[in-house]
Amino acid sequence: MRQHLKKHPKTIGERVSQEYGEIVCCVYGCTKSFPSEELLINHSRDTHQIQKQTYDNEDNEKKPSKCPVCYKGFTSERLLRKHRNRSSKPLGHQCSTCGLKFRTKDVLLVHEANHGDQKPFQCHICSKYFSSKSAVNAHQKYHAEEKTFVCATCGAAFYQKYLLKLHEQNHVEGPLPFKCEMCEKSYKSKNGLVNHIRVHTGEKPFSCRHCSMTFATSDARRSHEMNHSATKPFKCSYCDKSYRNRRQREEHENMHTGIKPFKCSSCDKAFTRKQSQIDHEKAHSGIKPYQCNLCNCSYTHKVNLRRHLESLHPPAEDSLDVPGVSSVSVP
Repeated sequence: MRQHLKKHPKTIGERVSQEYGEIVCCVYGCTKSFPSEELLINHSRDTHQIQKQTYDNEDNEKKPSKCPVCYKGFTSERLLRKHRNRSSKPLGHQCSTCGLKFRTKDVLLVHEANHGDQKPFQCHICSKYFSSKSAVNAHQKYHAEEKTFVCATCGAAFYQKYLLKLHEQNHVEGPLPFKCEMCEKSYKSKNGLVNHIRVHTGEKPFSCRHCSMTFATSDARRSHEMNHSATKPFKCSYCDKSYRNRRQREEHENMHTGIKPFKCSSCDKAFTRKQSQIDHEKAHSGIKPYQCNLCNCSYTHKVNLRRHLESLHPPAEDSLDVPGVSSVSVP
């Protein structure tokens, strides 16, 4: 029977009449056949993620001839047959996670999204993780593109127009809608507020995939994970220094060019490095997370606490066993 069925084109929902009854063949990456169209439809949806809602709209409902699997509508049976025949094209797009094959890249991308939060594929340039190999390949194209979108205010350049638009919001003056209830600091976006609140709570939900360190933001984790890579493919255009990722090189090159794209949201100061902006803004917040374990002094920055310990609580040479002195450390 199966040898005989190979002679027939495997179009979706097409029946092959035999003395044993009717057989319906699947064309979405497997060789299964079914005794009824209903079983084929269930199989196609459950196994190959072929969903009705793809074509479930008012315009589609007006078309009388519908594909029994994907529910796309057609104005005539001839067009429906043509659609079915196209379904027998080679399945050239394979899921890199589970191995299932699909006719088009769009269907593959929809399927790959169903693998949830798994992100086993890493970009070798910036160390960002993705849920599929095709997503990594699409992402890496941006690394090869030139920065053609330049901010007219500060000179910062971007690969895509929407990234430039997002950056330009930092230069727009106006009310900041997202306000912190703990220190009254405000932000342009909800994400910025959420990241700020973690300074108050001490929450660090992002764990390094290579060691036990944790971080308050995904960007901070990504920046740290670069340190686990020994390669430094990004060379400065002005000197011989090299960096593990493009962002580090750009911030370094800002020192050569004098460009300061990172502006404080509370005053007019600007910085060449993002971390310098973050450290500076802590002074505006009034938050002092670094507290001396020998007195009640606390500081905004770790370096200030270290200076305090060295000047006011220096460990004596003959007091190595004194608790709280010889073991003074900055967290």
